[in-house]
Amino acid sequence: MRVHPAVRRRGVATALIKHAVIRARGEAGIEIAWAAVMAGNEPSVRTFSRAGFAPIRDLVLRTRLPGGPRPRRDPAWQLPRADDSDLAALADALNRANAGHNLWRPCTSDSLAAQLSGAAHSLADVPLVVDRDDLILAAGVVFDVWRAFTPRSVELRGVPCPLSRALSPLVSHAPLHLLQLRHRALSEAQPQAALFLLRSIQSLQSAWLSVRLVPIDPLDPAWPTIARATQLGRPLHVMIWSTAPLDERRPLALT
Repeated sequence: MRVHPAVRRRGVATALIKHAVIRARGEAGIEIAWAAVMAGNEPSVRTFSRAGFAPIRDLVLRTRLPGGPRPRRDPAWQLPRADDSDLAALADALNRANAGHNLWRPCTSDSLAAQLSGAAHSLADVPLVVDRDDLILAAGVVFDVWRAFTPRSVELRGVPCPLSRALSPLVSHAPLHLLQLRHRALSEAQPQAALFLLRSIQSLQSAWLSVRLVPIDPLDPAWPTIARATQLGRPLHVMIWSTAPLDERRPLALT
């Protein structure tokens, strides 16, 4: 949500959000809408609050910088990229792994393919860890955010304001490849496979430097694996508009 500075504080963002919710309810029967707002962005929190959203929980945006320990793998594991023949198994595994999450909607092969296509992914962006029997032990979807926008820093914390303003334009030219991992690692029964997948993703990318971003709910069963594989964290406020209350004891699965 971006509003031009010249017309801020006039209710433009609130009106757009309300319009989006009304249209989503009328055209698709949507019952839950959510927004993720970076911690410290109080204007956005107030805007979504006026539109009927309420803070429900903080996710943690976990970040892994380039480098780190080499991934350990079991000799029986393979690390292929997914193809069309994996869609049914992926949909089934995702539905089983996310069955207890508040915001998970069961997917099919077709809906999963549509999600990947709509987010500018291809199945080549889905790395898998499989065993000798071709059973999927872990999977993740990698989204290159450079496809959608050019990251730009507006504030470098811990740096004096004048220097921060001078350095911020350089961020868009830094040789860092930002990757966002969507969908959590699968199978709590194979945490080492999930950890191997997360640590292997950087080596699968063509960029010589990459930063991984993983938004994760600390209630999610995948949290211990993500936390071990990443180094830094920053909270994201999740704000929900819903026709029914959510169970705050259950993890959120945002897709």
